Amino acid sequence: MIVLDSRLCQIDRNATLGHELIHEERGLLLTRATPPAMREKEEAIVRNVLARRLVPIGELERVVARLVDVEGCATAAMVAAEFQVPDPVAERAMRLLVERRAERRETG
Repeated sequence: MIVLDSRLCQIDRNATLGHELIHEERGLLLTRATPPAMREKEEAIVRNVLARRLVPIGELERVVARLVDVEGCATAAMVAAEFQVPDPVAERAMRLLVERRAERRETG
């Protein structure tokens, strides 16, 4: 059962629910006995999956290009507003985009 804090705003509720559903999909049961390094690794994986789902990379590329063209820059806060996600999700999505672009440059 997933229980959400009723004090969360809609954007945070959506992200929190998505995060917990991804844990459920992955089927891993993390407990207090789970080593911290394993918990941290799983959390990083789940945060990356969430960012990719809520801020699809192709759409993010188009939004960033438009923001840079119109505003002169694209910040995580701007991306968060565009996609209606919390700032940390937008920050992670932008980091994943930077990593993807670096990989593209390296491979060719």
